[in-house]
Amino acid sequence: MVGCFGFFVRRADRALGGSSDYMGVHSPHTLVPSSSRTNLELAAQDVDDSSHVHNPEISQYISQLSGRNDQASVAAERLFGLAHVSNAQHLGNKRQMLREGAILALSALLHPEVPEITRYHVCSALSELAFQETQICLAISGCPGLLKRLVTLLQPGAGRTQEDAARIINNCAAFCEEAVLHIIRCSGMVRALTALATRDDMDARHIAVGALNSLSRCAAARPALVAGKVLPALGRVLEEYCGDGDRPAATHASAAMAMANLTGDKEGVLHGGSVRSPAATARYQHGVRRMVDLLELAIQRKQWAGILFRPYSVLYPLHQLAQHPDNAGLLVENGLLPRLRVLFTTRTPSPGTTRPSCDLELGLGIINRLRLSPHHRRAMRAAGLVDALRELSADARTPDHCRVEARALMEAVVEEVVAVACGHHARLGAASPLMQLDEATLALICSHV
Repeated sequence: MVGCFGFFVRRADRALGGSSDYMGVHSPHTLVPSSSRTNLELAAQDVDDSSHVHNPEISQYISQLSGRNDQASVAAERLFGLAHVSNAQHLGNKRQMLREGAILALSALLHPEVPEITRYHVCSALSELAFQETQICLAISGCPGLLKRLVTLLQPGAGRTQEDAARIINNCAAFCEEAVLHIIRCSGMVRALTALATRDDMDARHIAVGALNSLSRCAAARPALVAGKVLPALGRVLEEYCGDGDRPAATHASAAMAMANLTGDKEGVLHGGSVRSPAATARYQHGVRRMVDLLELAIQRKQWAGILFRPYSVLYPLHQLAQHPDNAGLLVENGLLPRLRVLFTTRTPSPGTTRPSCDLELGLGIINRLRLSPHHRRAMRAAGLVDALRELSADARTPDHCRVEARALMEAVVEEVVAVACGHHARLGAASPLMQLDEATLALICSHV
């Protein structure tokens, strides 16, 4: 689902050392047999860039990637700039790069022996290409040898580009579920990300935890993530949370969301788990409160700690948590219901735009679970959700199936017991079966009012 996930913004350029005498490959197409480029070719064919004017600079920079290291480094940096969202032609530029083989050429430079500054610009270009582009994410994840090279760059001995390599993984996983399947099947990838998530380098940890969070939203990936010891690593991140500022807090929030994605429907937050210490459980509970706060920022499209959390990326773990009855009260107590009202009543930017169905489906799914409790139904009415659901069901921009669901939920939320009158059979005596049945029925009804 394009555009529904969180992503990391590229950090400012840094001064890196490295010699300039490394020679890149002379032709990226000599790396891979033509039959192996099927995924890249199909991805390029699926992209409609008929309105884009061909940019000769892109062709020039791609050819320069196979030159001297200093030339390749500059070329990769220029490709990053042309692909960046700040460039008015970035969408057409990205698709031209895909069509002309930029991914293969950039992939050839993902080696530890390539100077660090070059690797930095190459990783930056690839992560920017992947941003909000499903077909490019699929092309990157399917490029022969690229993921394996990223596994190498994630290792401690590969220098300081671990963070940059993890950012590529995060963006591919965030914007293309099919890419997730390629990523988790790459030997050593989950293990490398898990190790990076618990290292002392807080910048690298921040991106690695974010990448695991993005991967954990894919249901098909969860068995591999659990088998890859991701849960103990997340528990350690939660337990060791320290430091002031938004970035450590964002790392903690990402770890809590990943934990919820993997276990939220199976265990209560407050009960702890087999991989969580009491300290980690307490931090996890705090993370749930932060998720609720993050949802409002996501709906307002506000960045936090360099991350634009999309509503889907926050709603998904909240939806997982709502599936377990022990978590329902915690979500309501932390203010989720008013945030859902904001989700349902926030208008799309333009009148002709349809509301994102993935966000609405998750929000409505949460309501459907929480409404089972009479106490929570009363809280929904107090939070203004009845009017919000009515408005959502009447909005022409709401997808049809969501309109039907919103209407049904609105009716369910307003349902309540309005009378508890019973005919007591006192003349038969307090010990009579009918009297006892009446008393039991009355007690049952009153307990749900």
